[in-house]
Amino acid sequence: MKTKQNETQPANFNLNLLKTSFISTLIVLSSLLFVCCSNPSSNLLSEDEQAASKARELFEKVSIKCNDSFFVFTENKLWELNGISINPDKLQISEADNLNGVTWKGLVLVHWKAMREIAGEGVNECGDWLNRSIIQEYSCERRNSEWTCTPNQGLKEKPKWNCDEISQFVSKCKSKRAVN
Repeated sequence: MKTKQNETQPANFNLNLLKTSFISTLIVLSSLLFVCCSNPSSNLLSEDEQAASKARELFEKVSIKCNDSFFVFTENKLWELNGISINPDKLQISEADNLNGVTWKGLVLVHWKAMREIAGEGVNECGDWLNRSIIQEYSCERRNSEWTCTPNQGLKEKPKWNCDEISQFVSKCKSKRAVN
C-alpha cells in the first residue's frame, strides 16, 4: 500500500526540477542579454549605420538643430540647411587593412538639399533658398572595434546662437519677405 508521502514525492521532485530549469534558463538568457546589449551601438547597428552615427555626432558639434533645419556658421555667415541626409560610402578593405584590424573605412557624406543665408557680416536680410547639394565629408575607419572619424574640410565652429536667437533671425526673414 502506497502512502500519501510517496505519492507527493514525484510531484515535488518534478516541481523542483521545473524551478531549477526555469532559473537556469533565466541565468542563460540574462547572460546573453548582457553580452548582446552591453555595447548596443556595435551589436545592433550595421557598420554603415555606425559610421553614419559617428559622422552625425561630429556634424552636430558644428551645427545646431532647430525644428526641421540645421544651422551652421561659416565664412562669418549663419546658414540654414534643410533636407539633411547622411550617407556612408564604404571603401574596399585591403589585406593590409584586415591585418591591421580595419573592418570598415570610407567616407561619410552629409548632404543638404537646400540652404539659405540667414545672418552675417553685410547681410541685411535672409537670402533665398538655394537648391544645393553641398557636402560635409568625413573620413571614417573602424579599427580593432574603435571608430575614428575626421572632417575632410568645411565646417569648423558651432554657431554661437541658440535656437531662440536663431528663430528671431528667421522671423525677421519672414517679415521682410512679407513687406516686399
